[in-house]
Amino acid sequence: MELSDIQIISNIVASVISVIALVFCIIQIHLQRKSMKKDYERSRREKGIEILQHWFSNLDKNNSTARKLAEGLSEEILLSIWHCESCVIPATKINRKYLDVLFPGKEIKKSGIRIDARQATEIRWQLISYLNVLENVVAAWKYNIVDRNLIEAEFKYMFDHKGGALKKFRELLVDAYPCIDLFELEMKNK
Repeated sequence: MELSDIQIISNIVASVISVIALVFCIIQIHLQRKSMKKDYERSRREKGIEILQHWFSNLDKNNSTARKLAEGLSEEILLSIWHCESCVIPATKINRKYLDVLFPGKEIKKSGIRIDARQATEIRWQLISYLNVLENVVAAWKYNIVDRNLIEAEFKYMFDHKGGALKKFRELLVDAYPCIDLFELEMKNK
């Protein structure tokens, strides 16, 4: 064998080794991408669970009751509540039940249930707190930080009926809760 034959063989061997190394690198990159994607999806599911825990830990009897009360009130009464003004709530059986939870021992007259500015402020605070936490949850959904299917499955029910998720109250606060508005639109289209 001549020197040039040895050089040709060593070049061929070097080329084969380079090709094998390149194939190995491509396989490694592909496996790394798959692993990163799985890790990303796992992280999104974990974040979804964290968001749900945050939601449930912020729910309480008062904000849930205030939400139920508000969903049955007129825009005029909701506007008074928004402005922390005294107003009269219709004395229906369900409103009495809700107000008894929020303000135990509240005097109820047949003509209606008068709430003062302090009580209107408390109801307003409960509604805004509820909406702020919901906005936080659906913002994570909007920006794909959490598993979207998980959030949709857990929160779609809120928008299954007219006026859900405090729609009338949100409409008073034009564009204050853009993520909730988007989520509502998406859920109605599904």
